[in-house]
Amino acid sequence: MIDNFKDTSNLVEIPKYFDDCFKDKFPIEIDVDKDGIIDFNLTYEENNDIGNTPKFDSYTIQLIPASNKNKILSPKKNSSPYTIIFEPPFSSENTRQYFGGVKNTLDIFYEFESPYENYNYFLSNNLTYKNILQNDLPDYFVISKDIGGMEYFGWIKFILDTSTCEAEVLFAYLETNPNTHIKVN
Repeated sequence: MIDNFKDTSNLVEIPKYFDDCFKDKFPIEIDVDKDGIIDFNLTYEENNDIGNTPKFDSYTIQLIPASNKNKILSPKKNSSPYTIIFEPPFSSENTRQYFGGVKNTLDIFYEFESPYENYNYFLSNNLTYKNILQNDLPDYFVISKDIGGMEYFGWIKFILDTSTCEAEVLFAYLETNPNTHIKVN
């Protein structure tokens, strides 16, 4: 008799590589005001570290404004890093755009070249936003857009789940009245 036996016949193998899990899901183009013009892109950036031993690639997932009239807002607080993910309840009244100290990457994944792929820092990532992305609360970006010299506030609701390789923008909203703050409870 074997103690502590666990049946592993039903386990699904989770991809160990960014390509297998997320690469085909990005970029996600976001048109917050449904005018046919892309306002933001949820995308990734790949960096190759060939000077390291073992060599590795790293990937960051980022929200990028498509125009300098579009802003990603962060919560007001007294110290950096100023985060960009909001969870309810929140309001755009307690936000600002930061130019320094903003942590604008959602997660960072490391992939080592063969034969070191067992050390890939992918699904067990602890670097950025893990506690927020893995809890049960919905995740949002708070944004603003300049239209005709007037500021409009909105939000983008999204999912990024490394355990299921899920990346999706669920909904984007832009207030129709200028200079009117948004609230999500």
